[in-house]
Amino acid sequence: MTATEDDRPHSQADTRPPGAAQVRISVIIPTFNARTTLRCCLLSLLHQRFGVHGSDAGPPFTYEVIVVDDGSSDGTSEMIAQFPSRLDLRYTFLPRTDRSGRARARNAGLALATGGLVVTLDADQVVEPHFLAEHARLHAGGPGRVVAGRRLQLADGPMDEARLEHGFDPQALPPVVRGDEREQLFRLLDSSLEDMVTGWHHVWTCNASFPRDRLEAVGGFDETFTGWGLEDAELAYRLVQGGATTHFAPSAVVRHEHRTPVTADMYREWCRNLAHFVRRHPAPEVRLQEIFAPAIDPDRSAPGTWDDIAAEFEHTARRLGADPGQHR
Repeated sequence: MTATEDDRPHSQADTRPPGAAQVRISVIIPTFNARTTLRCCLLSLLHQRFGVHGSDAGPPFTYEVIVVDDGSSDGTSEMIAQFPSRLDLRYTFLPRTDRSGRARARNAGLALATGGLVVTLDADQVVEPHFLAEHARLHAGGPGRVVAGRRLQLADGPMDEARLEHGFDPQALPPVVRGDEREQLFRLLDSSLEDMVTGWHHVWTCNASFPRDRLEAVGGFDETFTGWGLEDAELAYRLVQGGATTHFAPSAVVRHEHRTPVTADMYREWCRNLAHFVRRHPAPEVRLQEIFAPAIDPDRSAPGTWDDIAAEFEHTARRLGADPGQHR
């Protein structure tokens, strides 16, 4: 699928240099029993446009969407079969096993990808019209980048699928009730991901992008991470160790449907994954992620806000001399 131009005059909408190379993007979405939210996500991907940023408009692009169904039983396959054909959409089904999870599903999508740029989403995100253009623009700024986009949290409530099918319309969605908590962290630190030694921890694959060759070079996601949490941070850590740099894209926006609170089971999975992360990478800054436990544990109350804890994580990692390749 080729992104459409803005409905602005051509002189304003397309400021790319003549003959700019076209980028192929593969959007990978794992899903499990999320038919309704996935359909809204796919509808929003119908309406991608080239970005408008003056002389830094970014490259033109085409894109495919790869849905990896991780064993759903809610009619997801039937919904996909009836989805509008104008989206370049591929679907694959993985039987449910004890190895099921986001890491395995995203690796299955990576194996099918044809794009040089891989964008990862979750099935409960709705993307804004310049979402892919912003990811492409950030990667055009330099090689070897890992890009994390902005996530806004929505209130509870239904989405108007009929309106979303005809175009992106904020009125078709519940209102935004919270911004991206990382932006408050950046204000506290007076920096952004590219300046942080712990930036890898804040690459969330609900909205992130990677050069496909870099993903393949590090072996993709570690499929021994199952359950909830940290498979994305561990991937980003390996990429940064290999020389990648992390960047934040505030204009690559997803709107996240109401988030389920962390449960006791999710917290146990996070702890198990953290222990595995530390075994794989026994570095002080990796173990230091334990600092987030009180903020995640549903049976405890954290002494401070998430952004305060994240700022302490960064400051402590700096004092420990952490330098996974990006803090310059």
